[in-house]
Amino acid sequence: MSMRRGTTSLFGYRDYTLLWIGQTFSLIGSSSSWVAYPLLVLALTGSAAKAGIVSFASWLPYVVFQLPAGALVDRWHRKWTMAACDALRAAALASVAVALALGQLVYWQLVIVAFVERTLTILFAPAETAALSRIVPPAQISAAVARNDARENTAGVVGPPLGGLLFGVARLAPFAVDAASYLVSLVTVLALRTPLAPEPVEKRTRLRQEVGEGVAFIWRIPFLRATALQSMGTNVTWSAAALALIVVARKHGASGGEVGAMLALFGLGGVAGSAASGPLLRTIKTPVLVIGSVWYWGVLVSLLVLTTNPFLLGTIAGAALFLAPAWNGAVVGFRIRVTPDRLQGRVHAVEALLSFGARPFAMLATGFLLDGLGGRSTLGIIAAYTIGIALLSTASPALRQMPPQEGTGAARAPIAATATADRPSAER
Repeated sequence: MSMRRGTTSLFGYRDYTLLWIGQTFSLIGSSSSWVAYPLLVLALTGSAAKAGIVSFASWLPYVVFQLPAGALVDRWHRKWTMAACDALRAAALASVAVALALGQLVYWQLVIVAFVERTLTILFAPAETAALSRIVPPAQISAAVARNDARENTAGVVGPPLGGLLFGVARLAPFAVDAASYLVSLVTVLALRTPLAPEPVEKRTRLRQEVGEGVAFIWRIPFLRATALQSMGTNVTWSAAALALIVVARKHGASGGEVGAMLALFGLGGVAGSAASGPLLRTIKTPVLVIGSVWYWGVLVSLLVLTTNPFLLGTIAGAALFLAPAWNGAVVGFRIRVTPDRLQGRVHAVEALLSFGARPFAMLATGFLLDGLGGRSTLGIIAAYTIGIALLSTASPALRQMPPQEGTGAARAPIAATATADRPSAER
C-alpha cells in the first residue's frame, strides 16, 4: 500500500482514494439506472409484476454464481478482474441505450442486461473487498468500510434524482450515464499500484473444495454466521420496500423526478448515518447495535403504510437507513479483519450469498403482491416481516455476544495507521 507521508487519513492512501473515487462515479451511475429500470418497465408494460421480474433477474446471480465467483476471485488477479468487469458492464448498459435510440428495445433485453450486469458485479465486489485488505492497514479497515458506505449512500442521494431527471429528458439517458460511469471506474482501477495478485499456493485444490473452505470459515464463527443470516432477512426488507415505494409513488401520480427525489431522501439518511458511524461504533457495543438496528428498522418501516406522499415516504425510509452504515462498519469490518487474505474472496462470497440470496425471490414476490394487494398492504406485510426478524435476532445467543477476541467489536477502530502504511508500492 502507498500513502502520503505524515497523514493517517484514509484519503492519504493513493490507491484507496482512486478506488473510492472510481466506485463513487460507478455507484452514482448504477443508482441512476436502478431507478430507471422499473420506470422504463412501467412505461413499456404498466405492470409492477414485470418490474419485479426484472429485479428478480438482477438479483438471481447472487444465488447462481456467488460462491464460485468468490473462489475464482481468490485465484485471479484482483486488479484485472475488476477492470474486465467494468469494461463488460459498460458494454451491457450501452446496449440498452443504443436499443432505445434505435427504437428496438424489447422487454426481455432489460431482463438479460439486468442479469448480466449483476453477474459481473458479483465478480467485482469480492475482488474490491479483497483488495481493501492490502490497500489500507488493518487498523483502518472498519473506517474504510464505513467510508465506503458513505460513497454508496452519496450515490443513493445523487443517483436516483439524476436518474429520474435523465429519464424525463430521454429514456436512454440513465443507461448511457451508467455505461460512462463504468468507464470512469475502469480508468481508476487501471491506475492502481498496489500488488493485487493472489497469494501463491503450491497446489490448487478443486473449486468445490475451495468454496467449501469459505463456507466452513463463516460457519464456525457463530457471530459471522448469525449476522449473515440476519442480513439475509433485512436485505429482503430493503429491497422489497424500495420497489414498493417506487410503485406506490408512481401509482399515486408522482413524476419520475419526484420518485428520484424520494429515493434521494432515502439515501440522505444513509449519508447522515455514515457521518455518525464513527461515534456510534465507539460508543455502542456491537451486540446492542446489531440487534437494536433491526428493531429501529421495523418500527420505521411500519410508518410507511401511513402515507403515499413521495417526500414523506423518502424521509421515513431515509431515517430508517441511518443506522445501516454503523451496522456495516461493525460487522463487515470484523469479518475482513479476522479473515485470512487467501480466503477474502470466498468469505465475502459466502456472506454475500447468505445476505442477498433471498432478494431475487423477495423482489419477484413483491411485484406480484403489489399488483394483487396494492401498495399499503404490501408495505404492511414488509413491516410485520421486519419485526419478525427483530424478534429472532433478539433471541439469538450468537448476536448477543461477540467472539472473545473482539470484545466490543469494531467499536475500537479507527486508530492511527501502522508502520506498514509507509511501505513502497509496486505493480505486479
